[in-house]
Amino acid sequence: QRSEALGVHQRAVELDPARADSHCNLGYVLLDCRKTDEAARSFRSALQLQQQHVAAHLGLATAQRIQGAIAEAETSCRVALTLAPRKPDALLLLGELHADRGQFAQAQELFTQALAADSKCAPVYSSIASHKRMTRDDVTWLRGVEALLQERQPLDYEINLRYALGKYCDDVGEYDQAFANHRTANELRKRYGRSYDPSHLTAQIARII
Repeated sequence: QRSEALGVHQRAVELDPARADSHCNLGYVLLDCRKTDEAARSFRSALQLQQQHVAAHLGLATAQRIQGAIAEAETSCRVALTLAPRKPDALLLLGELHADRGQFAQAQELFTQALAADSKCAPVYSSIASHKRMTRDDVTWLRGVEALLQERQPLDYEINLRYALGKYCDDVGEYDQAFANHRTANELRKRYGRSYDPSHLTAQIARII
């Protein structure tokens, strides 16, 4: 219920504009609504109020990455890591930024560090699978994903874990299981209720190119 959430978080900022957390929370909802420029402004507002707000630095880095400002995104991410050196989210995002540049070995090392900090950080498992060809030697990864799927996960985590498991199964030649996991992920995505947005897809492909 993104539009409802957006309205509530905007109201929170109106009620207390001096609260950094409110600006940061609004930024993340704006990101989820694909309002990237507005999200970046919210994160900057949070940082003006609280310069050492780790989540706001990471939110700004995420927005900058979407905007294609990779160098700025890395700077914001490293500031967050200076403030919280073992924060899995920061290590993960820095790894993704390396992967954006084709630096896959460095990315995987950062993903490994993120898992060492928190073995239940579901997004890390998805990133690992996205940026390498999985093999049957990835036993620890597989056990970690299967264990997480036995627990209740946020919807977006479960979707991405299912896609990652489907990718693993495809890579190792277990095609029936790959189809089953991708089908489950696709069905779960329908709960978001998003319609096809050609302009968003065009912008995403342009950024990848």
